[in-house]
Amino acid sequence: MGETQTVLLVEDEALIGLCTGDLLEAEGFSVIPAASPAEASAVLHERGDGVSSLFVDINLASGMSGFELALDARRRRPGIGVLYTSGVQPSDFESRCVPGTRFIEKPYDARKVGEILRAMGQTPLAGEGT
Repeated sequence: MGETQTVLLVEDEALIGLCTGDLLEAEGFSVIPAASPAEASAVLHERGDGVSSLFVDINLASGMSGFELALDARRRRPGIGVLYTSGVQPSDFESRCVPGTRFIEKPYDARKVGEILRAMGQTPLAGEGT
């Protein structure tokens, strides 16, 4: 197999974040939890090169939205994979998401999330190089 992928999990609902983190770790990922956009931004600033993917709720209670956080993450690390989640996919998703991203609706299956994140880790974004 390859090296373990590190996922920055941004979920402001504590119980969902804890459960999702445990499920992703069971799927073989290293997980860095963040409960807010500010916490996630700090992680990206300090450890961004070690983060392969961002799994982010679109509707965060404080600060920036998941869309804004993903844009910031891509500015800091252009090759980071982004998987958005929410209870329902917004009608303006395509116009607001960063290129090359995916969406999975809550409630989600951890295996499906793992499949998507693994695929993101194996496929460089257009123009990124290898």
